[in-house]
Amino acid sequence: ILSSVAVPNYLNQVNRSRQNEAAATISQVQTTIATYSDEFGVLPTSWNELNDINAVMTDDGPATKSNFGEIILAGGFYEVSINQTENLFNITGTNSKAPNLNIMACINLTNGASAISKGNPSSAAKTPNCG
Repeated sequence: ILSSVAVPNYLNQVNRSRQNEAAATISQVQTTIATYSDEFGVLPTSWNELNDINAVMTDDGPATKSNFGEIILAGGFYEVSINQTENLFNITGTNSKAPNLNIMACINLTNGASAISKGNPSSAAKTPNCG
């Protein structure tokens, strides 16, 4: 009986720790995007360009894609991609095994707004707004 309660709680805590680690990395990506823009005077267009400021690590080393397509963060639990529309960058971290632990973030280089939220992206309350 004890293990039927303890094991799920333990696994939930492990998943929350993984989510917090991925959220910290995504927060770092937000800062790196802003720093890249300030440093070079242009907007970044790829993971490879972000490496000029700060490497985003995967299991294979720094993310080196020539676009902002999906990468898998170190550890293999979160897939992260960036969708850019002019000065607005939306960053999504998904965990296919625990979609309720997804991460959504944004940074708007026009107005300086940034936000990050954790949870299911289908919930309007969890979708960050940097408009």
